[in-house]
Amino acid sequence: MIDILTNSFLHNPVPLQLTLNRCSHGCSFCFSILNNPKLNADLKKILSILKNHKNRKDIVSYYLKEKYPLLISNNVDPFSKNNYRLTEQIVDILLDLDIQVQLNSRGGYGWENVINKIKPSLFYVSVPYSNDKIRQKLEEDAPTLEHRFNFTKEIIKAGHKIIIGINPFNHT
Repeated sequence: MIDILTNSFLHNPVPLQLTLNRCSHGCSFCFSILNNPKLNADLKKILSILKNHKNRKDIVSYYLKEKYPLLISNNVDPFSKNNYRLTEQIVDILLDLDIQVQLNSRGGYGWENVINKIKPSLFYVSVPYSNDKIRQKLEEDAPTLEHRFNFTKEIIKAGHKIIIGINPFNHT
């Protein structure tokens, strides 16, 4: 679903977020599924919003008409196994609409196909632990720390800016 991004108010200039399917990383601390454990993308509805935004009169459509960037995603990982194909498809549509993209991800699948297509953007990569054995216990199917650091290097090489988020913060 595409909706207003409110939980990053004043520290992120992106007013819209796209939420896809529940992420397949299996993080034990996931905040996004607390109220919606069966989170599923309604691709038909997402595509309808993107296709018809010029004729609609809601706030999401206003931001899309004005070419504000769209965050994929503050709630799920766009490059998780069960989201990367949707991400690629939606990014192509956004590029056709000349709408910029910001991505929050731990890496995973399909990111190589996206980072060189989009204009220089901002990526947010979460790295909550310095020990990969601890990370794996709490983020069961998420990319390794080594993968995230390689992902980060490639993002920077492609001309994007990056924020490394130490969250959820854990002193371990």
